[in-house]
Amino acid sequence: MTPLPFGDDRADRPAETAKLDREAVDRFCGIWADTGYNDPADEHYVLFDGYTLDEDPEARAELLRLVGTLGLEHVDNPPGAAAGEVWVRTDPRIDAELGNWA
Repeated sequence: MTPLPFGDDRADRPAETAKLDREAVDRFCGIWADTGYNDPADEHYVLFDGYTLDEDPEARAELLRLVGTLGLEHVDNPPGAAAGEVWVRTDPRIDAELGNWA
């Protein structure tokens, strides 16, 4: 069986879900390209760099939904990070895509 995108090799996965995943990946990568970077250890994506919780709450909420949709791991901000930043553990599936967005 040929693996489906994002490591999901269930044959019963609907085509609409695959399209949604592609759109979610593209949107996540777009937000990363506009507001983020990888931390120096390359262990986390840092999105909404320097933002407060009051800055762009709708976009932040969308990002958190995308993180869930893509099965990524949202982690607590480290000490000293801005409260509105979103820290997400890196993922090889997303890393491969980010090469097209950097």
